[in-house]
Amino acid sequence: MSERKRPQVRRETAAEQQAREERLAQQLRANLRKRKRQQRGRQADDGAPDGTAAGAGQGKPGPEGSD
Repeated sequence: MSERKRPQVRRETAAEQQAREERLAQQLRANLRKRKRQQRGRQADDGAPDGTAAGAGQGKPGPEGSD
């Protein structure tokens, strides 16, 4: 009986791994920007009155909070 040889698994170098991770990070950032843009568009399409669109409730209070 002959022994079976395991197939060679190519290991990536540190530079290849870093390049792959950077590409993935760029794709994730692009996807996040796209999703945020879509979310803002949906909120604007909801016919929400002024002050309740994206970003409302964050940061400094508006006129209603200045009593």
